[in-house]
Amino acid sequence: YTLHANWDIGFATVKFIGNVNEFEGEQNYDSDYSDGGDPDNNGFTGWGSDQDTWSTELQLVSNSDGALEWMLGAYYFDQESSWNWLEKVDGNFEIPHWDRVGEYLSDSTGFFANATYALTERLRVHGGYRYAEDSKEKKDQLDWSVWPPVPAPGTGETGEWDDDLWKVGLEYYLSEDSMTYEQVSTGYRAGGINFIAEDVPLTYDPETVTAYEIGYKSTWMENTLVFNVAAYFNEYEDMQAQSFAILGEDDVVSEFTESGGEVDTYGVEVEVNWLPGANWRIDGTLAYMNSEFGTYDISWVNGLDQLSHRRTADGNLSLDGMTPALSPEWTASLQASYDFNLPGGSLLTPMLQMQYSDEYNSFDINLPEAMQDSYTMFDARIVWLSSGQSFEVQGYVLNISDEEVLTRSVIFNPGDAPEIG
Repeated sequence: YTLHANWDIGFATVKFIGNVNEFEGEQNYDSDYSDGGDPDNNGFTGWGSDQDTWSTELQLVSNSDGALEWMLGAYYFDQESSWNWLEKVDGNFEIPHWDRVGEYLSDSTGFFANATYALTERLRVHGGYRYAEDSKEKKDQLDWSVWPPVPAPGTGETGEWDDDLWKVGLEYYLSEDSMTYEQVSTGYRAGGINFIAEDVPLTYDPETVTAYEIGYKSTWMENTLVFNVAAYFNEYEDMQAQSFAILGEDDVVSEFTESGGEVDTYGVEVEVNWLPGANWRIDGTLAYMNSEFGTYDISWVNGLDQLSHRRTADGNLSLDGMTPALSPEWTASLQASYDFNLPGGSLLTPMLQMQYSDEYNSFDINLPEAMQDSYTMFDARIVWLSSGQSFEVQGYVLNISDEEVLTRSVIFNPGDAPEIG
């Protein structure tokens, strides 16, 4: 349920946005990785999740027509969620006794302010500030001193993080149909909590970024052609990474999150929207991106002897100079459509879509086996829109050329135990 409300109080408008969301989900699968086993009694058959979320935002937005425009606001987010493994007992899916029961708690608070000031008719300066505060709490651990084990109150791990974020920029209007802009902004992704296990960090730090961008936006040919271009440079610190490693004296395979890496990314993006005729529409994009890890060490993955030269003095794996997953240098897209006006006022629009991607790595650890070659993918779509524009039907064929694309991979070796001591 979502509620939007506005109140005009003269010098400003008060805006309220409230949202309540409830979600329940269950996923099941055959996880014995064979064509045998007991179909009615087995473990790790999926997971179930429940989420109760509510959020609210309050804004005060200026109504002035003068040189100064401003906005003040506050935001709050709260979520209670449960996540449990499932096992199958006598044909029924149940939460196993060894899984911890209880709830995960998350909340986020933000206070923000933005302002834009027109120095001249063509030049505007803008800036913004946001204080962000996040906290997370995991469900209680199990007390294994009794059987069956029960939750031990007060043993849930907690973590808290906060940051001061800002943004400054300039806008210069070259004409009524074109403008340039320059801006610098910061952002962060909250940290999190891992499970308690030997050699696994209990919490991991927030991920932060400083983003620089310059751009040009314009319309041409009596507003039938839009041409935009932007160049950017992003500096990430404490990049969060998913790690798989064998840890502890019991050689337990552990999946956890750690942070501490640096990534620099820069690129250029071009966007064109063209209406060559009354019923035609052509949209295209072209992007270049260069992304590379700086100082970035993760837990060593056993069995990667070909990367032994990347093993650090403290036994970690250095990703310095590697390319982050899913980061192709060149990408492009093209879409063409034509509107047929049917009797009765409805609209029929066939369209052809093309996406191109340069080669990329499908995992942060760059190995030939995790490399996806460049590819081009085509889709076809036809859309019917009712005369009142209240009802729409689509038919489509995705990946007409039947390209096989590697979207994600995981590199780890649970069968190769580490050296102890």
